[in-house]
Amino acid sequence: MYKKLIGVAIVSTTLAAPAVFADSANVNIGGRIIVGVDTFKFAQGNGATVAGRTYNNELRVDDGGSAFNFSGSEDLGGGLKGSFLITMPFQPDGGGITATGNTWVGLGGDFGTIKVGRDSIHYIELVPIELMRAGDLQSFMSMGIGLQVNGTSAYLIIPTRTSNLIEWQSPNWGGITATLAYSTAPTTNEGQGTSTGTISGSKGNGEHVAVRYVTANPLMGGLSYWKATIEQNVSGLGAVPNTAVAVPNNNEKSQTAWVGYRFPFGLKAGLAYNQGQVTTATTPTFVTPNGPTVKRNAYIVPLTYTAGVHNFYLEYAKAGKTSGAAVNDDTGATQWLLGWDMALSKRTFVGAYYTKLDNEKNAAYSLFSSGAIAAGANVSTTTALPSPGESTTHIWVGIAHSF
Repeated sequence: MYKKLIGVAIVSTTLAAPAVFADSANVNIGGRIIVGVDTFKFAQGNGATVAGRTYNNELRVDDGGSAFNFSGSEDLGGGLKGSFLITMPFQPDGGGITATGNTWVGLGGDFGTIKVGRDSIHYIELVPIELMRAGDLQSFMSMGIGLQVNGTSAYLIIPTRTSNLIEWQSPNWGGITATLAYSTAPTTNEGQGTSTGTISGSKGNGEHVAVRYVTANPLMGGLSYWKATIEQNVSGLGAVPNTAVAVPNNNEKSQTAWVGYRFPFGLKAGLAYNQGQVTTATTPTFVTPNGPTVKRNAYIVPLTYTAGVHNFYLEYAKAGKTSGAAVNDDTGATQWLLGWDMALSKRTFVGAYYTKLDNEKNAAYSLFSSGAIAAGANVSTTTALPSPGESTTHIWVGIAHSF
């Protein structure tokens, strides 16, 4: 009751329209706060020579993915229900709060739920086999090496959620669920309608399909597909003939298949495969609107062992050779994770995790939600990224509480 009263006060004060919220008892507040002490160490090796690196080891206090959730629903009659969700990430270490999380309004019924707004799709599909109860975002391999093509995102993890989204979530069909989604502009506002030559400010979209079997025990699994053509946001012709003023980005394709199994003696084992493809960004012209297309395959094997209130984690990931690039050799990477966490209650967990990412000579894979990605995702973490051949060591000791 106390949370509901707070929700009513916040919404009414912010929008100053109390009549609209006559049924505001359906507004719920929840979320998660996770913060910890961590280190990032960059080491040269495998031919890496990084001039001007300002540090190679940093001790930090960081946010691990904290957020408020405001949600609600209303029975509309005739089997229909209206619903909404507003997720607001915040940084408990340095301050700051935004509305860049999952934010949508939906209409549901026997047909499932249709959502319009902004939501997490594709990159979260491996959470059922990789979930760590007190781990930070950088510890998730499936969202880092599992979705990168030699350090370039093969899914729009800047800023993690997909914008301008029309999404259908199926009902539960005996443990099977599905998602269909279409975005009119996955990363930015839609283009200005300018179309000259081969460049169109309104040409771009995102498509997503996923089918999963995750509610049953002990077997789980799924398939997920993502494809995006990024709008160039053409604002007019440039000073040079046959050029355009634009904000280029990558065109992407990502396909993931995964399976998991819970054994009766406390072990959960998983296996995931991802094929990623990126058409690299260039400053677009009428002659060369895109750069080369590169591909790679990646595998992830997560293991979780539960003993009472303790969980133990061992995870391995490998990204294979990049094809289609000017340099193909020595473009793979491997990553290990060793972790432990303990439940202090049903909502509070503490844990410690060690991650090591090794790049081959011409590879530059990075941890999820670090570097420029951290700024886009509104998560406080290191802004440094490894150069080709460098390795990254990350240690996280954190506490997480759901409310």
